[in-house]
Amino acid sequence: MSMLNKDLEGLAGRWAALIPGEDVSTVEPVARLGGIARMLEQFHRRALQSFDLELSDYQVLAALWTAEEDSEMSPTQLARLLRQTPAGMTKTLDRLEKRGSVRRAHSASDRRSFTIHLTAAGRRLAERVCRAELEAQQELFAAFSERELSRFEASLRRLAEALDD
Repeated sequence: MSMLNKDLEGLAGRWAALIPGEDVSTVEPVARLGGIARMLEQFHRRALQSFDLELSDYQVLAALWTAEEDSEMSPTQLARLLRQTPAGMTKTLDRLEKRGSVRRAHSASDRRSFTIHLTAAGRRLAERVCRAELEAQQELFAAFSERELSRFEASLRRLAEALDD
């Protein structure tokens, strides 16, 4: 049994004792998701360790590398997509620009705004890091059947919809 599962064992029962008559069936899944979110951050850090990248760095590189239109996005688009604050996105972009992985350019449609582009070195780094991340993800889900993974994805989509409301 995982440490997280062991730590959460009986949590709903403790809540039920403190709030009699209430449905506490959501307590353990929500607590488990919180723990898994922190564990996923650690998972990403391990996968990215050899690249000397922060999780947000990887996310920006991956977003630009997989972008449909010429590997460019505005800082606002990136922040919204990656659920980052504008200040956090600026720090990430500054770090990646200093590293030579991205460059800022004036937008062709509005000279007051910028778009973010991968440099040639950034494109090579993005491909290497995305491949390493994919390999780590495949190892993580190796024990899941295709059907289990599909059901899990469907459940996550429903949860994302509920949280977006």
